[in-house]
Amino acid sequence: MRKRLSLFLMLTMLFYNVVAQNYTTQTIQHNEVSRSYGIYVPEGYNPNSPTPLVFNFHGFGGTISYYMNEADMRLVSDSNNFILVYPQGSLMDGATHWNPCPIGGDNKSNADDLGFAQAIIQDILESYNIDTNRVYAVGYSNGGMMAYGLATNRSKLLAAVASVSGAMLDCIDTVLHPMPVLHMHGTSDGVIAYGEDGWYPSVQSTLDYWIDFNNTTTEPEEYSDNSSGLLIQHYVYNQGNNGVSVEHYKYNNGGHDWFNETYQGQTTEEIIWEFFSRYDINGLIENETSTNNQYENIKLGYRTYPNPVNNKLVIELGAPKEVKYKIYSMMGKLLKQGQLNSKINTIDLNTFDTNVYLIEIDGKISKFMKVK
Repeated sequence: MRKRLSLFLMLTMLFYNVVAQNYTTQTIQHNEVSRSYGIYVPEGYNPNSPTPLVFNFHGFGGTISYYMNEADMRLVSDSNNFILVYPQGSLMDGATHWNPCPIGGDNKSNADDLGFAQAIIQDILESYNIDTNRVYAVGYSNGGMMAYGLATNRSKLLAAVASVSGAMLDCIDTVLHPMPVLHMHGTSDGVIAYGEDGWYPSVQSTLDYWIDFNNTTTEPEEYSDNSSGLLIQHYVYNQGNNGVSVEHYKYNNGGHDWFNETYQGQTTEEIIWEFFSRYDINGLIENETSTNNQYENIKLGYRTYPNPVNNKLVIELGAPKEVKYKIYSMMGKLLKQGQLNSKINTIDLNTFDTNVYLIEIDGKISKFMKVK
């Protein structure tokens, strides 16, 4: 028993030592004010390869150190190789906050937080190889407002945006490209109401804005899961311009939280990254196994079509043979497996959500997108 406990403690200490080595706090001057941010660099970072960047903004009154443990995306960063940034809000009457609007708009102070976020990117670019086509922003509560502020006022910086228990303010500038949007919200939120309360726009009005802007479907695909003890409904408005979607996770009776409940086995952090990972600033990332790419098909030894797929995925092997297939989520969770017995095979995906998935055949992996 002591040996097991000692091994556990050693592994725990090793994990936190690695995390500490990969995390630093940086200070920059912006508008003659000293501002700070925390940056976490994943274990697999390669300076020769452009790496995605994810902002995660704390809520009103928050601090980097506390929020990073509450909304901890470091393990997801390591698993998926993106750089993670936790900016620190400035003080107003002793409380930290974010200003999602341009100076002079519906802000809490005169701090230029939109410019601060842009300055962070420039500062990071001096030390790291960032894929500037894959910069994303998420935030909680007032931080969700800040993420939306970047999407509506600095859209040239972002490939996609997500908000957890946040709201979008009405200081909207020209959005320069279709914007993938993920909104997660509890129906019993007592701080930023789910419906209209006279203070902030309702969740549905925010969704409607992006549905209209992105030209997505107006009737969503609907999914649900209550395995975590809370009914979570997932609404997907897809087929938008450049392949983008607007998605909403509705936490029935959920409060003003960064949610700890899982949906179909995925944590909040995993859901956010899986959504972000589908897009770059030009929209849905092109699939490596496009049926037009004959050279890629030859290298794989198979092709999948149609892509995107509705309910029936066809797998065409280079030659008739018996081989196993496995389908995974983008987080690496095994979802389905089976045997292929002929040159042309069909797999039923009727129970799968709209999402991007990985398929492995004979040790070779490619992607496909499931739509309704």
